[in-house]
Amino acid sequence: MNKKATLLAIFIIVIAEFIFLGWMKHSYNTTMAEGKVFEVPATINFSGDFYNRNYILVYIPLFQTKLEGDKNLKEGEEIYVSVYTDRDGLMKLDHAQSSEPATGDYFIARVNYIDKGTVNFKFPVDRMYVTKDDLKKYSIVELSEKVQVKEKKGEDSVTKKKNEVTAQIRIKDGHVVIEKILASGASADKVFTTKGKNLKIKYSDGQTTKDIIEGQELSEEITNKG
Repeated sequence: MNKKATLLAIFIIVIAEFIFLGWMKHSYNTTMAEGKVFEVPATINFSGDFYNRNYILVYIPLFQTKLEGDKNLKEGEEIYVSVYTDRDGLMKLDHAQSSEPATGDYFIARVNYIDKGTVNFKFPVDRMYVTKDDLKKYSIVELSEKVQVKEKKGEDSVTKKKNEVTAQIRIKDGHVVIEKILASGASADKVFTTKGKNLKIKYSDGQTTKDIIEGQELSEEITNKG
């Protein structure tokens, strides 16, 4: 009898996991197809075997905002984080609350802790799923390279990332997916895609000059808005 009960319990768990995974896949596909598009700041984690995975680890530094309404929330409880787009086209956090907003755009997160009316949480997604073949199109060097530029004439040079990395996400019914990684506004898997010999690049001074690129056969136009 105990053996039958154990087998039944295992069967129920397997079925429940199958249903849950099916629901997760449906939610992901629906959000990817129908979700509203936002752009957010992002950092790519290149650690580990970067090119031997089916995803890219993406850190999105949006993790705290003011908490409205019920402030007696515990770690792990769900919150609804309302968002908006600023003048620069980037998504910003407005506030969080314990109940689903009646209007506006929002995503669901879980409380880490609350401190003086501010709630800290982990952004709900940190992976963009891609095929291994598509992953090869992302250049670690180009996406992590830093250059020295002068902000103003007469001032010392400052070190900055050559490409400003952001992520394009989609939000629907509180769910979030990462759709695309952008490098200086262009799709990161298409920027600096080349073939043949290495290019010789003379970088912009950040003011009046543009990057000067010398090289052979390009597989497609090199895009650089930096």
